[in-house]
Amino acid sequence: MALEKVPNRAMKTYERELHGTYRHRAAGDTLGLWSRYPLREVEKLDLGGAWPHAVRAVARTPVGDTAVYAVRLPSVRVTFDQGFAVAQRDASAARLRERIARDPTRRLLLLGDLNGALRDRGLAPLTTVLRPADGRAGHGLGFTWPAAFPVVRLDHVLVRGFASTGTDVLPDLGSDHRPVLTGLRADR
Repeated sequence: MALEKVPNRAMKTYERELHGTYRHRAAGDTLGLWSRYPLREVEKLDLGGAWPHAVRAVARTPVGDTAVYAVRLPSVRVTFDQGFAVAQRDASAARLRERIARDPTRRLLLLGDLNGALRDRGLAPLTTVLRPADGRAGHGLGFTWPAAFPVVRLDHVLVRGFASTGTDVLPDLGSDHRPVLTGLRADR
């Protein structure tokens, strides 16, 4: 499980509440990654910008080692003089793609707020090396943002070595994004 934009004051609460089910944890800044399986090779990834935007760990799962990335790409901003300012987000996506392309694990999960729809050309570097696990969108269109009245899907699960058994966007839980729940099975 990955959580993005967790305030520092709330991280201990999440750790305490999730520990019974997800005993293994990796965190970096406002990103948290929780797992039922042991995590190793935990590292913060600097994708450019004002803060590290990703945490990577390798989970020892029943189907073998799986690299898991919890990611929050920089936000897209609308400015008067530049219009849609996507350069920082796009550069971070390209850096993340380079890292993923070099990742030696056969199975890989990218969980996160990519701050764009997957048809956005700025995210194309990621979709050339990973598949969306969206499968079925559950009920509705699968939009995640803004939580009160979602009109776009910014939050995604991308995979290598897995197939989706279903995806649902969960109800508004108090964030500005709605959470995504995806079932996965390992490719043979």
